[in-house]
Amino acid sequence: MNKLGYIVSDKKLNNVKGFVEVVSDISLADPAKPILIIGIDNAKKYIDNFSILEKNPEPNLFWTFKKTESRVDFEHDINYFYNFIIYNIINNIKYYYINILDLKYNKIKKLYNILFSNKKKYIYISNNMIYVLYENDKILGISLSIIEYVKVDISKIFKKIYSIKENIICTNTADCVKEIKSEIGNKKYVVPYFMSIL
Repeated sequence: MNKLGYIVSDKKLNNVKGFVEVVSDISLADPAKPILIIGIDNAKKYIDNFSILEKNPEPNLFWTFKKTESRVDFEHDINYFYNFIIYNIINNIKYYYINILDLKYNKIKKLYNILFSNKKKYIYISNNMIYVLYENDKILGISLSIIEYVKVDISKIFKKIYSIKENIICTNTADCVKEIKSEIGNKKYVVPYFMSIL
């Protein structure tokens, strides 16, 4: 599983989210990803011009007290850090709901090429929707109900999608989806993106 953020701690931490890695030194963390430093001594060690009043001194850098220093701050700040990571990713996703009733021929052709190309795609099928990640940060949402309404055979679409070996496909019953959905709430359209990075 790729890590989406790092916690710097000189003590072992329990119940850390799987998308975060705990490291003992800040040099072991990817500086391009969010970092949370645990403990006031560590914060003073790693943060230039440290101020106890500034919990977020840089855009991707946070610090909090150890649980033994301030349990309330620790629990609040670590949950804030998890949410920051998730919503930072969600806010950078471009989601497009596709209503095929409104599409002109050239757009339908483009959609067909995206869905049925041999390029690797992450696809999440949920209830009456298909969500497809393409171009790294774009997700298409396509209603199966509307596809059925225009007399397209859904089983043929599924057969073709599943026949493309490069496709990574998950449904609501997959363990990876259950884990992702527990973190993202009702924004299930982003599941394919998290499938691609976790």
